[in-house]
Amino acid sequence: MTILSGSYVSMFKEFTAAWIYVAVMLLFAVPMWFFSSNYFEAARKINVPFWLGAAGVASVVAATAQQAQLLLDVLPGSDLASLGGLVRPSGLSGSFLHYPLFISLVFFVFAQLWSSRRRAIYSLLAAVFAVAVVVSFSRSGAMILIFGIAAFAVTSRNASQRVRFVFAGISLAMILSLVMRDTIYATRIASSVDLEAGGNAGRITGWMNALELWADSPMVIGGYTGMYTNITQNFGEASSGVVESGILQQLISVGLIGAVLYYALMIATIMAVDKRHAWLRAGMLGAVLETFVYQSVEVVPFMIAFLLMPIVSMHIAGDDPGYWKGMIAPAARRSFGAVARAARLPIGSRAPHADSHRTR
Repeated sequence: MTILSGSYVSMFKEFTAAWIYVAVMLLFAVPMWFFSSNYFEAARKINVPFWLGAAGVASVVAATAQQAQLLLDVLPGSDLASLGGLVRPSGLSGSFLHYPLFISLVFFVFAQLWSSRRRAIYSLLAAVFAVAVVVSFSRSGAMILIFGIAAFAVTSRNASQRVRFVFAGISLAMILSLVMRDTIYATRIASSVDLEAGGNAGRITGWMNALELWADSPMVIGGYTGMYTNITQNFGEASSGVVESGILQQLISVGLIGAVLYYALMIATIMAVDKRHAWLRAGMLGAVLETFVYQSVEVVPFMIAFLLMPIVSMHIAGDDPGYWKGMIAPAARRSFGAVARAARLPIGSRAPHADSHRTR
């Protein structure tokens, strides 16, 4: 679908940079399909959480230095203008918009590690990453945390776990409300739902414009592939701006079918994570919901962390892969096997009956 949309825009609007957008979306979509359809024994030995944690810690250290007015010339991408001189740090991501999205997903990795293995270092790192998101002044990162934690409260495995979590969550919320009351961090997060807060009016205008563009285009395949995204601009080609919503970006870029398929892949990636790993699933669901409000589906660090979650789940499962070996991998093998067998049959022929292959 992305190729069809890119071809339409290249041919009828002579916007050749559409292929840049197509390439980046395929860069995300193909691994999501692959990781959500296959089990890797090697994942038990590949310590993906360690490398994500190392990248997260390094990025938080860099961001902390940036907020102390250090490394700003060495590591570009921080924002010094929108909050009156307060630094919205880029960490190692190259953009103050990308850093907190990545860190928010790393938080859920370490929340799951703590839940599965009960090591204090994991809970400490999870707390560090959560605080880092809040102090980065990122509403999108905070939204992933809030949506993800809410999803965990709803989807955790049993009623007693939910009750304990809700009680702990209410207690923590009360403590945080006292500690952070009237601070710029609390004000910044609360501004997410204030329509008159900085950036929100323009965001809503962007949404309305996107709906108008979609209505005036071939709605099934989209008519503005790569024209309203930072991707083409970052690669040196002109773009017409952004629409401030991942799902609206997909609708105008790849149409209704493309948007549905892309989000279906994201949901399939969530479903591929072991059911026992409720923190991972909840964080991924929070990330998907956040993309409805912010244009995050084009953010490379965010999407890489998202599509790696099944591998993280396989590693945490270790010698007890359970969900993957018992359900996902065999189902995927059967599906692909059936397609392969059908492809080998001559047109109009029937598959031989299984009994014909039995030894008599």
